[in-house]
Amino acid sequence: RNTSSSITHSCEDHKSHIIRSEKKEKMRHNHFIQTAQPCRPKTHGGTEESGRQRNKEEIVDIDNSESRPFLNPFNELLVWAVLMKRQKMALFFWQYGEESMAKALVACKLNRSMAYEAEESDVIDDTSVQMKNYSKEFGQLAVELLEQSFRQDETMAMKLLTYELKNWSNSTCLKLAVSSRLRPFVAHTCTQMLLSDMWMGRLNMRKNSWFKVILSILVPPAILMLEYKSKAEMSHIPQTQDAHHMALEDSESNFHSPTEDIPMENVKIANVLNSPETKQETKNQAKLPRIPITQKFYAFYNAPIVKFWFNMLAYLGFLMLYTFVVLVEMDYLPSVQEWIVISYIFTSALEKSR
Repeated sequence: RNTSSSITHSCEDHKSHIIRSEKKEKMRHNHFIQTAQPCRPKTHGGTEESGRQRNKEEIVDIDNSESRPFLNPFNELLVWAVLMKRQKMALFFWQYGEESMAKALVACKLNRSMAYEAEESDVIDDTSVQMKNYSKEFGQLAVELLEQSFRQDETMAMKLLTYELKNWSNSTCLKLAVSSRLRPFVAHTCTQMLLSDMWMGRLNMRKNSWFKVILSILVPPAILMLEYKSKAEMSHIPQTQDAHHMALEDSESNFHSPTEDIPMENVKIANVLNSPETKQETKNQAKLPRIPITQKFYAFYNAPIVKFWFNMLAYLGFLMLYTFVVLVEMDYLPSVQEWIVISYIFTSALEKSR
């Protein structure tokens, strides 16, 4: 009995010892947690609510374009990668987003400008050559994009060259290519066709354009006999505001049935002949809208090729009059020829000073 009582007493002592040690461990743990936490200032309920409201206001909706800090993040990242000379990262950002051709031309221009600045600096390294290689790589990408778009749709490719880029200071791909001196891009067939159409304006001339223009300048009634492009053929060429208003007036004046423009004699002849060729010709004539006389004169004198030849003829006339005035003895009062020479010189000086 004594042994059994001693055993039970020792077991109770052991259990009580374990319980005390566990209590001490819990107290130490709680004390450690309280001392390990940082000191927090006492806040009232109103400040907590205002903080929550601020956090809600600071949340930016990514899907909403107006609340985003960067409307086109890939454009900014591309420019940053180019300026930091990280070509692989710039090529990666170039693949995403819109306006790939414009981004390639901008990267080409930036690398070319950085290469020029590296050449002008006193530091001797291979940075200039490296920047030129980067510029050529982006230029090749722009040319390949132009070639692919030109094969798919020629008209849309030409519109792509003259489209105003709102994200790049309202510039155009053609202006960016010229400013970056990307000759393969400017020498492309699509670019050359666009430049030739812009040079001719609304005049539809294929052969002997210089002869027709000079004849029309010397004989103004010949302007009515020239062929002009339609509004659909001029859709890919950028127009000024005045030209746009003239086109609107033209569309309003031609808003009537095309059968009224066909005289009865032509209809009778077509019915008598009854051949498919004559029918097709009459249909084409009926579909072509009539251009007003005032718009013909405006389109003629507004064409760049006409301005060039008009300026050339005016300069040749000035040289002949100037030679006549210098070689021939004149009266005390200036003659008509002298007044023409004086006015030409005065207007030329104003043009140069402007």
